[in-house]
Amino acid sequence: MKTAILISGHMRSFDRCLPTLHWHVFRHFPGADYYVSTEPDADAPQAELLRAKYPGAQVSIDSTPQPPVVSSLVRWNIEHAHEHAPYAISVAADAVLGQLWRLQQCWDTLPKDHDYDVYIRCRPDLWFESADLPFITYRHPKWPLDALTPWWGRFGGVNDRFAILGYCAATDYFTTWSKIHDLLAEGCPLHPESLLKASLLAATCRIDDTLDVSFSTLRANGERRFPEIMAQDIAHRVKAP
Repeated sequence: MKTAILISGHMRSFDRCLPTLHWHVFRHFPGADYYVSTEPDADAPQAELLRAKYPGAQVSIDSTPQPPVVSSLVRWNIEHAHEHAPYAISVAADAVLGQLWRLQQCWDTLPKDHDYDVYIRCRPDLWFESADLPFITYRHPKWPLDALTPWWGRFGGVNDRFAILGYCAATDYFTTWSKIHDLLAEGCPLHPESLLKASLLAATCRIDDTLDVSFSTLRANGERRFPEIMAQDIAHRVKAP
């Protein structure tokens, strides 16, 4: 499979997470190309580790600063973000906008004529504990429309930290930023998991949120945010085919 691995976000702990990412995910996609979009801060050079780890791969690294984003609709949603979100937002609303903008920026680094079979969305601070991935090559005959996301951490939408996507699903996942005004106008809360799910469903993508992976988020100080598994996640997974 021709694979593009898109890594977006702060590189704060990428040097420590890369060995786990390689073992549980990246090695299953030999010959993958890597596209990175990160903040232009002191941690940004950690992205260069990809060139050393995968010397034969195409590695593209973008560190464009995020521009200010101001509009009356977005500002209203920032002020009222917590009023109808399905779950409390763990970061400031401005950070939600930054995450979606960075996803769009990462997507825009791909060549205009890209034709990958698989697109993987990954944060750089994921400490993987387990993953069951080899089955994906034969399970999904309608691959272009498929969005495989973790069964936990959905918070009323889809887990926003990792995904395996076909071309059509990847297009709508990574370009949620370009649709944010329409989604907010329809009543979608300024909530990352909800916005990503709404963007995928608006394009009639098929969400398979049963992906069997487990990872923590590793902070710069070494603290780990362990997987958030709630009762409804377990019930949902048990009912899934």
